[in-house]
Amino acid sequence: MTLARILVGLDFSEPSFTAARWVARDLAPDAALRLVHVVDLPRPPAFLEGRYPSRERLVRLLKEDAGRRVEETTRVLEADRPGRIVEVEIREGRTHDELAAAAREWSADLVVVGEHGQRPGIWRMLGSTAERLIRVSRVPVLVARAATAGKPRSLLV
Repeated sequence: MTLARILVGLDFSEPSFTAARWVARDLAPDAALRLVHVVDLPRPPAFLEGRYPSRERLVRLLKEDAGRRVEETTRVLEADRPGRIVEVEIREGRTHDELAAAAREWSADLVVVGEHGQRPGIWRMLGSTAERLIRVSRVPVLVARAATAGKPRSLLV
């Protein structure tokens, strides 16, 4: 499998930063890289409506903050890959659906997300977003668990 275009889901957790850096440095340093953050803002219960800023304002503020944070990450990754640009995309919606759509629209070869969650058994390695993403994505998904330096010797599929 040729890895020319890799999409990395970035939620600003340490596992997602680690996964992004590992992809940029070790997994496919010559691949085009796109970081995607999804603003997933659930609707407040009816009894809370009107007590907080409007949904549109909250989404705008979250996107602005995410843009700044993704740009910081981009600078770090580009320093690891001189001459290679890291693209950025901020989307709104359900995270797993938006990551799958972004990968499909960009013709990504692979989607990479960091691990999450403290769940029993095999599900401990995946977060609920990763589980849902694996179910809906037409593009292969790699959940980077405890990424280490160097290319992987094997992948569990």
